[in-house]
Amino acid sequence: MAQFLSKPAPPPTLYKYRGDVARDVKCLLVDRCLYLASPLKLNDPFDCFPPIAVPAAEDYERIIASEVANAPAGYPEAEIRKRCQMILSSEAPRRRFEVEFYEKDLGRLGVLSLSESHDEPLLWAHYASNGTGFSVGYRGRDEGESEALGAAPVSYSMQRPTMNPFNDNEDWFKILHTKSEHWSYEQEWRYVRMAEDGGWGTLTVPRNSIVEVCLGPKMIADDRSAVIEAARALPDQPRIVQVELDFQTYGLIFRDLG
Repeated sequence: MAQFLSKPAPPPTLYKYRGDVARDVKCLLVDRCLYLASPLKLNDPFDCFPPIAVPAAEDYERIIASEVANAPAGYPEAEIRKRCQMILSSEAPRRRFEVEFYEKDLGRLGVLSLSESHDEPLLWAHYASNGTGFSVGYRGRDEGESEALGAAPVSYSMQRPTMNPFNDNEDWFKILHTKSEHWSYEQEWRYVRMAEDGGWGTLTVPRNSIVEVCLGPKMIADDRSAVIEAARALPDQPRIVQVELDFQTYGLIFRDLG
C-alpha cells in the first residue's frame, strides 16, 4: 500500500484538541510529539474498515488465474485456487478474510487526526474535556523551510468505500480518508503513516510547525498557566489565544494573548 501524493491544498492551520492537560502539555508542547493511532483504536468502528467488493461470477476464473500467475514461487496452485474460490463465493470465509486483513494489515498503520476548525463547539466539548483543555494549531502548508504535517482531507459519506482484495490498483487513499457523514462536524484532515514507515506510535513534529495554542474557555487557572508557560518556551513562538464563551450566541470568542 502506498499513500497518494496528489492532495488538495490544506488550510494554513490544522488543530489538535486535547483534554488531559498534565499529560498533553508534556506530549504536544514539551516533547513536540503527536500520537498516531492504529485503525483498531479509532472512535468510529467502521473507520478504515472497508467491506469486500464481490466481483461478478463471470470474472471469477479470470481473477483466480491472475492470482495464480502472480503468486510467489513455490506456492501451490491448488491452495491459491481454493482460497480465492472461498473468498469469492462464500460469505463466512469472506468475513474472516475481511477481519483478518483489518487486524493484521490495516491495523499496523498509524492515523493522525487533525481538524480544520478552531471554533466548532462540539470539538471543544468532545476532544478538549468540555472546554477545560486546549488545542494546538499546526502549520497546514509548507512555507519555505518550515514544514507542514502533510495531512489530506477526509471525505464524508453514508456509503463505506469497498476493498477489492484482487485489485493491485486499489484506491487506498479513498478507503483510508473516508468517514461517515455523522462525523462531518470534525472537518478532519488526516495523516496516515504506513507500517513500513513506522505505523502507529508517536511522531515528532517538524521545527516551526506549531503556530498557535488555544486555551479552552473553561480551563482552571493552574492548567492555563502551565499551557501558557510551555507555549512561550517553544522555539516556534506560536500565537497564544484565549477562547471565551459568547454569551449572546452559542459561539466562541477568540482573544489574542500574543
